[in-house]
This record gives sequence, C-alpha cells and structure tokens, in this order.
Amino acid sequence: MKSSILIGLLLGFGLVIGTILTKEDTSYFLNWSSFAITFGGTISAVIIYFSPHALKDAMKSLGRIFS
Repeated sequence: MKSSILIGLLLGFGLVIGTILTKEDTSYFLNWSSFAITFGGTISAVIIYFSPHALKDAMKSLGRIFS
C-alpha cells in the first residue's frame, strides 16, 4: 500500500472521529438518511458517468492498490 493512501485514510478518519469526539451530540454525524443520499448519489453518478468497462478496470485496480 502506498504511503499516500495510508496518510489520506488516517487523516480523513482522524478528522471525522476527532470532530465527533469534540461534540456532545453524536447523532449529528450518524444520520442514515444523509449517508444514503451522499453515498447513493456518489455511486449513481459514477455509474452514469463511466462505461462498464472502465468500472470493471477500476475495481481491479482497487484490489491492486490495497494489496
């Protein structure tokens, strides 16, 4: 795994977890409707924009990146 991937993941999760820990009400961050809208919309936009062949190649690349 590339060091930039590890740094990005740690920084991203660290910022989210740090923000959650500084707030008293964590339900602000655990809203399932907003989760579904955000990730569902992102996945839908990616599927609409890219060809099936490009998506298949991206999934193969993801496996190589994290191995």
